[in-house]
Amino acid sequence: MRSTRRNAAAGAAYAFGSLVAALVHLAPPAPANVSDFTIATGASLGGYGTDCRYRASVPVNSDDTVIFYDEDSGSFAPQFAVPVDGVARAVWTPTARGTHVLHALQRHADGPDSELTVTLSVGMGIHFQDLDACLVVRQ
Repeated sequence: MRSTRRNAAAGAAYAFGSLVAALVHLAPPAPANVSDFTIATGASLGGYGTDCRYRASVPVNSDDTVIFYDEDSGSFAPQFAVPVDGVARAVWTPTARGTHVLHALQRHADGPDSELTVTLSVGMGIHFQDLDACLVVRQ
């Protein structure tokens, strides 16, 4: 009788373990996210200026392409960035003074999209190409 109970308990434990393993395997993957959208001022004095270049970076937890865009007058190169070592990078160049709303969007085939925005004020910039530096003279 004892061996029958042990066999039944072992069988139930095995079945439960198999069920848990199957459910874990079928669970949807955790959603990928963009986080901490950063626009580095680098060698810029006085903030962000027109026609100056700034490095954008977004840590991500998937290899899906990140789409960068500026709602206002500005561009990102590349606009479609493939993450390397968990970070998508691009160079942002604002072309007009005023408020800029920047976006980093990562679309996911197997889950919800993730997006961050950053709002920045851009003044008149003087770009010193030889030094890759910028002087912002007015906000």
